[in-house]
Amino acid sequence: MFRLTRGEQITIGVLVLGVAAVVVGVTLGRSPCEPGVAVDLDALNAQPPGNVQRGEAPERHGATIVVHVAGEVERQGTYELPQGARVADAVEKAGPTSDADVNALNLAARLVDGQKIVVPGCGEVLVPTDPGPGNGGLVELNTASQAELETLPGIGPVRAKAIIDYRGAHPFRRVDDVMEVPGIGPGTFERIKEKVIVR
Repeated sequence: MFRLTRGEQITIGVLVLGVAAVVVGVTLGRSPCEPGVAVDLDALNAQPPGNVQRGEAPERHGATIVVHVAGEVERQGTYELPQGARVADAVEKAGPTSDADVNALNLAARLVDGQKIVVPGCGEVLVPTDPGPGNGGLVELNTASQAELETLPGIGPVRAKAIIDYRGAHPFRRVDDVMEVPGIGPGTFERIKEKVIVR
């Protein structure tokens, strides 16, 4: 019978442990936006929106909007969607690539006519962009990204996140509703009121 010497047994043991460590390290270090890790947009769209304590503006049946989807998607271009559609709907239609980091977007945000959605790739940083002609160059409080909100005077990362968290349960119906967000008072509102819009 073939028998390994003590030295050979130790060498093989060390090699096995080394391979196991590499496998574990790769598994734990995998980024959630690496190829092969995708978000189930169908499941997201199927989830109920939750208990909204303030009524949302009624949707006009038959009304549509047009948005532009670019970045890490299979089919870049413009898409016609129903009024009240969300970012997840537009991204799903365009088909995110395996490199797309869709979690960098606010998939629950409502779309507005003329909006451009750029789906970033893994590791890319979203850069604030012009909100576009559909908003007249203004920041739309119900759909703006964290980066877009931070372009407003007096709105840093903390206040921008507070706006996003608040509108998830209380969609803004008027511009001055933003003063109901914790940390945003009349002084801040005076600085941003001419730079924001609610649709």
